[in-house]
Amino acid sequence: MNQQLQTLRGDVAARLQDVLVEGGDVEGFIHALARYAASALSRADRAVDCGVHISRRRKAPASAASSGEALDMEDLQSRTGDGPRLAALGDSTTVDIPDSEREERWPLYVQAAVDRGFRSVLVVPLALEDQARGALTFHSPFPSAFGSDGVASFEVFAGEASKSLRLALKIARLQDAREDLSAALDSRTVIGLAAGVIMAQNRCSQEDAFRILREASNARHMKLRDVAAAVIAPMAGGTYFRAHFDE
Repeated sequence: MNQQLQTLRGDVAARLQDVLVEGGDVEGFIHALARYAASALSRADRAVDCGVHISRRRKAPASAASSGEALDMEDLQSRTGDGPRLAALGDSTTVDIPDSEREERWPLYVQAAVDRGFRSVLVVPLALEDQARGALTFHSPFPSAFGSDGVASFEVFAGEASKSLRLALKIARLQDAREDLSAALDSRTVIGLAAGVIMAQNRCSQEDAFRILREASNARHMKLRDVAAAVIAPMAGGTYFRAHFDE
């Protein structure tokens, strides 16, 4: 790697640390990433817009872009299931469209690019983990804006972006796991308290109290936790609900 690319890598890595902190959640990070990519990789002779797209397990796909036109291009591919981003992700390789007016692949996509003034497009897949996938898509109003030499700088940028995005996704997974655990513990606490109230009301065993809760849940088509919350609501000044034990 030449000195220019090494310098770019160091600058991008340092800046993306700040972007990660400033971005907040994953969606905030990719919005900040798109804006930074467009700013960092634009030159006087090569203006660049950037779109970012990620998909991950149990989450809706997310897109962000440095301009409304670039976001339109991301949304178009998501709607149609066709375009250079899908090809880049499928083959795990960079896709270059030197001139959208001459490109014969993805006719709907390239026509939309021409309509928005994008003459060249470069898609670089991101190296993510845990079944997450993503790509950076760069747009320029100039034909052959990226070239064989220029592609390397965009791939270096994508490599550093991948590292930061992997960290952002890992943090998000840990936060989700913590929230799930907190909700589970809260639910168990509420159900346990409700069982205690029913035991006192009906002078029954814990097993019978849990059975009463389950039966009430089924009869009222409510979640067990919601029934339990209704039972203990009077403790917090809520609506009174009495669960009784039928002999």
